[in-house]
Order: sequence, then structure tokens, then C-alpha cells
Amino acid sequence: MLRALEAKSKEEGQAILKVDTLNEYTNQWKKTIYMGPYAALIGPSTSGKSRLLMEMSQHICVVYICLRPTNSTGLPPRSALAEHILHTTAGYKTYYTTLLAGIFQVVANFFSGQNPTENIQDRLKKWNDYTEVASLGTLDIEKRTQTQFTADVLEEMRKFIIRPNATLAGTVAAMRDFTKFIAPSSSMRVLLALDEARALLQTPGPSDEISFFRIFRRTIREIPTGMGIFILLVDTTSYVANFSLKSSSFDSSARYKFEGENGLYDPIYQISSFDAMVPSNPPRSWEELVSPERLFKYGSPIFGAYFRDATSEGQLPLVIYGAILELAFYKLRGPTEPAESTQPAMIKPQAFAFLGPTIQPRINGASHLHTELIASHAAHCDYISPGCDLVMSNYPSQFTLAAAAGDHLRDDSTCI
Repeated sequence: MLRALEAKSKEEGQAILKVDTLNEYTNQWKKTIYMGPYAALIGPSTSGKSRLLMEMSQHICVVYICLRPTNSTGLPPRSALAEHILHTTAGYKTYYTTLLAGIFQVVANFFSGQNPTENIQDRLKKWNDYTEVASLGTLDIEKRTQTQFTADVLEEMRKFIIRPNATLAGTVAAMRDFTKFIAPSSSMRVLLALDEARALLQTPGPSDEISFFRIFRRTIREIPTGMGIFILLVDTTSYVANFSLKSSSFDSSARYKFEGENGLYDPIYQISSFDAMVPSNPPRSWEELVSPERLFKYGSPIFGAYFRDATSEGQLPLVIYGAILELAFYKLRGPTEPAESTQPAMIKPQAFAFLGPTIQPRINGASHLHTELIASHAAHCDYISPGCDLVMSNYPSQFTLAAAAGDHLRDDSTCI
């Protein structure tokens, strides 16, 4: 906590707190208690999940892999390694054993080849530049597909297959030994972050009944305790927090949060990036208080960042305003199904999404609706129960979403 309070920025402080949480999770990992050394990071689009991982990569080794669809235009882009994680041959545990061994061996090789006298920040920066997606360098984010990293992983996979007596535990142990410099007194030094993790809910083939994730989880359960590695599943939907429902059997004598081999780590959903772009200095006049430059910086940081970058490029103010409000509208509306009408009927989640930033109606119960609002309609996650069966969302006050919603609702053709 003290390190977080002394951080240079709010984002860095939050990253340190999340690292501390994951460090605690890693320390607790035992296959006799938990389903696997993994937890979920849940937050709506624009909430700053990717930025949080980038900040965390300044303190630990982050292996970031994005599993978004091949035709997606979202950022960060789909990683080159995604097609191998979601490969049709991934229906076998031995495949994921080989894949994870390849990833961990690349980590071990990279840090073993460094000069041990270099400081931690420089060594981590070289890793971040090498893996591209977590890099804060000059490479355009659209080009951060990790092609070289993927090629190295595939090469280590081939070596693992032909290496006598090769085991996943042995590879993880090598990675542990070569990453001890990162945080000698911490339990976690390497974080494998799988973004757009809902892709793991798919099955390798149409005739398969077992999802990618169930096979993946069986594999990571073989990671021994004390290896300094933890896995984070990142997505907008809380479904990734509970890929496998807990057993229906109940032991009345079990300790709190301990349920045999079916334990799940509490999901992480409090991402304090809201209002991160707001200047620390108070406005000096009424005009400054209500200026677009200041109003767009309230709420989700993506709107303030867009305004800042577009202004620096010399774009016209009206063009900037229109682009930001259009982005906010699409974030609230979410996905739509093709319809014959040019004005398709508004579905229930969309209705709550457009009313949320304006009049903030209460939604009692209906956990599935909260889940949908977070996943597809820019709602913020207030709470996810430890069993992941209760989800609560809300729309905190922010000018940009309220302006976009109001602009849409004033259209006479819009009916709720």
C-alpha cells in the first residue's frame, strides 16, 4: 500500500495495488484448493484494462496475448500466437503442455541472456519492447502483433517435443530461476495475461464438447506451487470469471472460500481509471469549467485521450466533438443484429444503456442484464460476488456518455 501511495501517477499506483493482489493469489496457489492459478480481470470497453497491464509490465514480466477475432478492428490487435492457442489440435492436453512450455522457455531464454548487472527497469523494458504489445515505445499499436515472439515460441515448442524427459514443471522452474531478479521477495514475477479471453469458451471443432478453456485449465493445474507465475483472463464479460461452475456438493464443515478442489480466485473488477484524465488543478473560470477540453476528460480516459491527440494533430474542434460523441454512442449502443428496418427496435440492454448516463434507472436483480451492460454497453462493474453468480453495474456520471445518450434520445424516431 505504501508503494502505491508513493507512485508517480494514479495509474501506476493502481498497477502496484493489482500486482500486490495477484502476488497474494500466487502465494495461495495450491491445486488441492483452487481450479488453477488464474483469475479474471473484468471491465467494460474503455475502462483501461490494457493500460493497467502496460503499467503492471513496468514492475513485473507480463506475457500479453490478445485473442480477439481475426476480423476485429479493436485494439490492441490480435496476437500472432492467438491462432496457435485456439488451434484445432488444442483439443489435447499435451498440446497446451507443449505450448505453455514454449512460452515459459522463451521467457527463461530472454532473461538468461541479459546482463545481470543491468537494473530491473531496463531489463523489463527490453522484454516489453521484444513482446511489442506491452511496450510503451514508439511502435504503432496496430503493428504490435508479436510476430518474432510467436516465432520463438513455436521454435521452443518443437524443441520441447524432441527433448528427452522434458516436462512443463521443469520449464516453469527454469523460468522461475531466471526471473528471480524481478522481485526476489514476491510470490509472482511473471504474469500471463490473455486478453479477449472469451475466445477460450469455444471448442476446437464442431464435434468437440470440451472447450479450449477446460483443456487449458487442466494443463495449468500442473504448474507447481511457488513458481512465480500467475494467469490473468481479461475481458469485458463476467462469464470469464466463472468458466466452470462450482460443484453442487456442499461441505458444511468447510472453511469460508475453501471448497475442495473447486476454488476460484475472486475476480478483479475495480479498475480506477475513471476521471484519470482530469487535471489536478481546479478550473480558474466558469468558461474553463464547462469547456469541451475539460468536460471530455471526465469519465472514461479514452475520450480525454482522443481529444488531446486530435487537438495536437490540428483537427477542427467540431470534427473532434462529433467523433468523440459518435464513439460514445457506439459504446452505449453495443452490437446490433442485421434487420430489415433502417431503424431497428431497441432491445432492453440498449434502453438501459441510453437511460443510464442520463437518469440512471435502478436495476434490481437481473444479474444477466448487468452482465450484458458491462460486456457490451459501457456500464461500469460495481460488484462481482466470489461465486460469480451476482453481478452489479452502474453508469457513473460523465459528460460524454450523457451527451451521446441525450443526442440519441431526442430523436423523435427513438422509442423506449
